This record gives sequence, structure tokens and C-alpha cells, in this order.
Amino acid sequence: MRFVDDNRCFACGEDNSCGLKLKFYWEDDKYYTDFYTEERFQGYNGILHGGITSTIMDEIMAQHLTVRGLGILTASMEIRYRKQIPTGVTVRFESWQKEQKRNIHVMAARAILPGGEVAAVATAKFMQSGVISSSESKEADSGENYA
Repeated sequence: MRFVDDNRCFACGEDNSCGLKLKFYWEDDKYYTDFYTEERFQGYNGILHGGITSTIMDEIMAQHLTVRGLGILTASMEIRYRKQIPTGVTVRFESWQKEQKRNIHVMAARAILPGGEVAAVATAKFMQSGVISSSESKEADSGENYA
């Protein structure tokens, strides 16, 4: 299967006016994004909507793989919400690969509040279903943005 990035992804697409426009970076073996929790993404007053947290967790884990040119699909994901994420702060989301068995990649992620507390953790399995050609794949260098 061939995957084509048209830059309209809700999570990372620059051409999606309603999207999150996430940018990704490398730090050691972790992939990360810093996300400012705007009020427009709240659920209850002053609290980031859990669906936005879930979307970012899925995206950071998926992008960790797609940046390497892998065409992947989310097979399953589990999230544990530990603390409320307030609006009006910058939260760091980071991911790392736990293991790979043939075409299944097991990933992990977490959301870290400004004070260093972990607000949410996630694990997911991604099924490798194809590739993204190198001309379509997004590239990231240590500390540099690729999106």
C-alpha cells in the first residue's frame, strides 16, 4: 500500500486550518512535540479535551515511525490519564519504540506537564502496511523540525 501525505492531516498538516499543526523533533531516542493547550481545545472549562490528548499521543507514536519512511496504521492504543491537563500551558508529548515483531511496532508515549509531572501515558501497536517514498517522507534531524 502506498501512503501519500497531502499536508492536511488534522494533527500535523500545515494546510488544515482547523488542525493542531504539530511539529516534531528528536532528542536522543525519543521523538517529541511541544503543544500549547489553547482554550479552543478544552473539554471542561480550563481542561484540555481528552480526545485532543489521545490524538496527539497517537500522532507522536505514528510519526516516530513514519519519519523513517514506514507506512503504518494504528492497530490498537491504550491511554491512562493520570492528571488533568490545563489549558494555557505548553505540554511535552514524547514517544519511543518498545519493540518490533515482524510488521507490528509497539510504541509508548507520555504527556509531561510544565512542572515535570506525567499527565498521561499511552501504548500502541502499529501495523506496517506499506512505505512512504523518500520524497514523500518527512525528515527530522536532532533538534530540527520537519513538519
